[in-house]
Amino acid sequence: MKFFISIVLGALLALQVSACGGIESTAGSNSTATRYTKTAENAPESPDEVARANDWGALKRYAGRYSKRLLIPHGVHPTRVVIRDLKTGKGPVIAPNDPFWVAYVSFAYTTGDPFERVWKQPESLVWNINKVVDGWWPGLRGMHEGGIRELIVPSSWAYGTGALVYLVNLKRVEST
Repeated sequence: MKFFISIVLGALLALQVSACGGIESTAGSNSTATRYTKTAENAPESPDEVARANDWGALKRYAGRYSKRLLIPHGVHPTRVVIRDLKTGKGPVIAPNDPFWVAYVSFAYTTGDPFERVWKQPESLVWNINKVVDGWWPGLRGMHEGGIRELIVPSSWAYGTGALVYLVNLKRVEST
């Protein structure tokens, strides 16, 4: 009987591991995490990057009251874009070709050091422009105005200089 239970548990574990291939989503009360895979022909993977053990205090300060919902980076960086809703906005969903205002801050995955800061004075962008890193396209998809998301973007989806952790606050969407 123990042998049979071990085989069943092993099969279930193998099924779960193999199911994590393309998009993964976990839903909580107000949060989701999703992973998107970039195809091999788009960009080569960067060498493994390992986040050092630190408290990610600056990331937590920017997230404010939503900091307990953060996916705190640790260990080897993911090879897919990881998306986590910290706050679901109440406004319209961003759509292709929409102009929008966004505040964001990014951190180097390996060190937790700030990389970009556009938080106090939001920037105006238009969906589908090439001004932002590739990881933002799956990262902003389905986001509502007023929402706050954490994105963990591998190097191949960012600038190619290392994985980044973003905190994105969609301030305003102006439908075209």
